[in-house]
Amino acid sequence: MKKQIVIKLLTSLVSSIILSILFAFTSFGDVIGSDDRISVILFGSIFFLIIFVFIGIPVSFLADLVLKKINLKSKVTKQLSFLFMYCIAGIIATVIFYLVSERELYNRLIDKEMIFFYTVGIISSITFYLIENLLKRIR
Repeated sequence: MKKQIVIKLLTSLVSSIILSILFAFTSFGDVIGSDDRISVILFGSIFFLIIFVFIGIPVSFLADLVLKKINLKSKVTKQLSFLFMYCIAGIIATVIFYLVSERELYNRLIDKEMIFFYTVGIISSITFYLIENLLKRIR
């Protein structure tokens, strides 16, 4: 159990750094300078880390628990099931985060503008899943 927690915490840290670098370069492009980009990366890392620790890790444990109870024989089916659950978890985490931060605008959850945020949630959850699998194999 301790090993799983350490792997998930390390996964959260690595995923946070990777995602903040990715979004700092793709979202801001040439709009900001290198000094500002470092600030964005640091802020993004902290932001993603908080979300991963409070939402990502518990959901990851839940996905592990649920899929261990379902006896899937094929490794491909098992990996795709994990990937699907993590994508759904990314969407749910996005909705939870949105509901906590924008209490008055519940009807915007299905707007076109939210597609970007759902995409960020899915990319974040897939990144978490891939990094976690990589760290489990390194041991």
